[in-house]
Amino acid sequence: GAGRAYLAWLAQSRAALEVGTREFIDRDFDSLADFLDLRRLLPLLGQVDVMELLGQHWSRLGRRFRDPRLRALLCFQDLYVGLSPYTAPGVFSLLAATEVTDGVYYPVGGFQKVKEGLAAIARAAGVTIRTGARVARIELQPPASSSGSGGSSSGEG
Repeated sequence: GAGRAYLAWLAQSRAALEVGTREFIDRDFDSLADFLDLRRLLPLLGQVDVMELLGQHWSRLGRRFRDPRLRALLCFQDLYVGLSPYTAPGVFSLLAATEVTDGVYYPVGGFQKVKEGLAAIARAAGVTIRTGARVARIELQPPASSSGSGGSSSGEG
């Protein structure tokens, strides 16, 4: 029944997440060619179901679950990133699997507290934060004469 299908889906999603984390998230790539290296990618095909990850999420879940309520339960996370479950790729099953197996954590006081904490750390390190300023440029490597990494359209920074 649906219970066995759910456990199989969860195991498959979790396995894909582990491969993705190991092979993409936890790795640094020096170039697009490094990222797309077939010698690295081809062995992964035996570890994940590519169609499950790239096919339409709603349709892929439909292969396991007939009840649309179960499918809705397992793909509402697509909405987190502004996608429709009917068009989102199945890779978003990894979000649901993560929530189920790892839980969902929220900062005490809400995400506003994260922003406030980062700002406090930056200010303590001597950073001046200007909000509402139009960004004129972003410099990836600051000039030797400057300690900044960008500037506003008013010439500040």
